[in-house]
Amino acid sequence: MLSEGDLPLLMATFARTSGLETFTAAASSACNWTREPIVVMTPLLATAIGEQKESVVTVEDILPNSVLCNGIPSWVFDKHTRLGKSAIRQLLAENRNLRDCIGEFVPEYRALEIAAMAAFYVDAVSLKLRMTWSMSNDLYSLGLRTDMTKIGTPDDGVEPIVSAMQSGLEHLNDIRRRLRNASYGQKLTWGIGDVEVGK
Repeated sequence: MLSEGDLPLLMATFARTSGLETFTAAASSACNWTREPIVVMTPLLATAIGEQKESVVTVEDILPNSVLCNGIPSWVFDKHTRLGKSAIRQLLAENRNLRDCIGEFVPEYRALEIAAMAAFYVDAVSLKLRMTWSMSNDLYSLGLRTDMTKIGTPDDGVEPIVSAMQSGLEHLNDIRRRLRNASYGQKLTWGIGDVEVGK
C-alpha cells in the first residue's frame, strides 16, 4: 500500500523530467484512488519510453470469451472475489485436464492459488484497447512469469498451466454463471424478515 513517502513530490519530478504533465496527473489520481504501488510505475515507464524515442501504438485486442452472470461479465469474478475463488476451486474439482496439468508441476496444496493466478491472466487482465511499444510483450511475459513463479510454479510449468486454464475458460465461465445464479436468489436475514439478494 502507498502509505509512506512524498507522492506529490515524486509525481512532480516525473512531470518535470518527462514533460508528461497530464499523464502524471492521471497517474497521481490513480495512486490516490487505488493506493497500489504498481501505479507509481506508470509515469516511470512513460518516461523510459520517451527517453528511448519509442513509438507508442494503440491496438485493439480480441477479448477472451465471457458470459453474463445475472448481468455481470464472467471475468469480474476473478481471484479477488469470493465467488471467483469458489469457481476456480470448483473448476479444479471438475476439470481433470487442468488438475492433472497443475499436478505435474506443483503439490496439491498449491493448486488453487496457482489456478487462480492463471485464470487471472487468462481473462481478467485483458483490455480491448491498449498501448504497446517495442518491449510490451517482453514486459507482459516477465510479469506473468514473476507472478506465477513467486507462488511456487516452476518456470517450465508456467506456459502449460496457463494454456490448460485457457482451454478450460468456457468451463470456468459456466461454473461462474452457475454459482452466480445460485447466489443471486439466496435470502439474507436482516433480523426482520428475509430479503432476496438482487430482487
